[in-house]
Amino acid sequence: MGVLETMFGQVGDGDGRAKFSSHRYDVTYTVSAESHDIAYAVPIQRAEFDAFADLVELERETAYVTDGKESLEESLDAVLEDDSLDAETWTERMEAPRRTVEPILESWQEIVYGEESDAGADETDDASERNSTGATDGSAVEIVYLPLETESAFAAFLQVCRKRDELGHDPFELPENIAAAAGILTRIKRATDRSKNRVVVNRRHLPEL
Repeated sequence: MGVLETMFGQVGDGDGRAKFSSHRYDVTYTVSAESHDIAYAVPIQRAEFDAFADLVELERETAYVTDGKESLEESLDAVLEDDSLDAETWTERMEAPRRTVEPILESWQEIVYGEESDAGADETDDASERNSTGATDGSAVEIVYLPLETESAFAAFLQVCRKRDELGHDPFELPENIAAAAGILTRIKRATDRSKNRVVVNRRHLPEL
């Protein structure tokens, strides 16, 4: 029986409840699927989170073409081999990963670091004191919960950034702290490679997608 069947019961049982067992204590716990869900537990450093959040903001705020130069359509004609792919479709594909990643980062910022937005940056010192290692700098490690089937969006977003950096018409450039941002991908891969890192989590700790 797979991990999902173990936690939610056999497919089609219709009871709407998640079930999991503790063999150590010979106890079975049952929680409502309305209040709980399955997610990956991912440890991340604050420095990695900040770098990735900065990268998302930079990619969102940087236009695809420099003002006063050729249009996006004209620029794409020079690099795209598929004539059926217009500028609007291309732009939607490029923005799709970011649109998945953004609400996850915003939720982590609020849930884990106690900040609703960049305007709450003055609360960072208090938030950084609430970490599992006791550290107060960017090396502090926190556990965040990543909804299933969203892990690929982080890798796809970084690929978009690299592609934009390589395009001659695109003014977007990878920042100096790109290595720190990419660290989140490494941590996500390590977490999602192991089924044991799937945990039952109350939905109040999960991003709202």
